Amino acid sequence: MPTPIVQTLHHSPSAAEVKLWSRYPEAPFVAISNEQARLLHGVNVVDTVLHGIDTDRFTFRETPDDYLLFLGRFTEGKGVLQAIEIAKRARHAADSRGGRATPTTARRSRRTSTAGSSSTSAKRISG
Repeated sequence: MPTPIVQTLHHSPSAAEVKLWSRYPEAPFVAISNEQARLLHGVNVVDTVLHGIDTDRFTFRETPDDYLLFLGRFTEGKGVLQAIEIAKRARHAADSRGGRATPTTARRSRRTSTAGSSSTSAKRISG
């Protein structure tokens, strides 16, 4: 009996990736968003597991504090540089928290992977 597998990717698939993966209809994929499932048209997407935040666990405040919080892995495409620029323009401090990108995690983020980053760093950036 063959070893069962499932593929999950944590990026927007390119047209070349979709073309390649569609050649293997027996390989099941689990999408992480409805948009990603749509982009994987022609690939065997068996389910979607939404990665999100339980917003009921947080209290909305009409008057925000004077900082911007960025949560995410510090890799290209996650928007950390844009978050810092927005905080500077808005004259807010920026808290950034996320996994440190290492050569290994950077390679993983470009491949199909379910592995996350294990190290965390925090930095306060003034605008």
